[in-house]
Amino acid sequence: GICYFGISYVSGKTIDCMLEKEGLFSENKALSIVLAIAEALEYAWNEEKILHRDIKPANIIINNKGIPMLFDMGISKSLNEEANLTMTGTVIGTPYYMSPEQALAEKDIDFRTDIYSSGTTLYHMVTGTVPYNATTAMAIIMKHIREKLPHPQTRNAALSDTCTDLIETMMPKDKQATHHSWTTIKNHIKII
Repeated sequence: GICYFGISYVSGKTIDCMLEKEGLFSENKALSIVLAIAEALEYAWNEEKILHRDIKPANIIINNKGIPMLFDMGISKSLNEEANLTMTGTVIGTPYYMSPEQALAEKDIDFRTDIYSSGTTLYHMVTGTVPYNATTAMAIIMKHIREKLPHPQTRNAALSDTCTDLIETMMPKDKQATHHSWTTIKNHIKII
């Protein structure tokens, strides 16, 4: 009659701690991390229609074997759930990494919101900075919605055009302009 929640312990470092201590990631390392996370998110979406909704460096850990792992499903949502289990019109997530449609609390978000957040995380890993910054959460959110994406190569001139193109296609203002499946994201990463 006792309810409990069990989770496994993962020994390693989060991406945000690594960024803080070691600086930006090499392009190849960042892409390999994003590929691993894309595989996890693809599985969650294809099998259970689960959205993570809070992809960010603090929620990705590299374990002691060097394997990237995604955690903190605290605000995830299954589209198979009853719609009333999540409040419509409520903004949930971390402003620095939030997609425009998530920031607008749209009802019909799908896996593309996690693609956007993964793109923002990739941007941070390879440039050493978030794409949008401001003094308030609302100001950051408005930049995601309205401002053009600061070109990644202006923040890291060593980035390849292919990586830059990937980031830009993962982070459009209109979700209709993004990749239409996790498979296309994964295939694009494998080409690089």
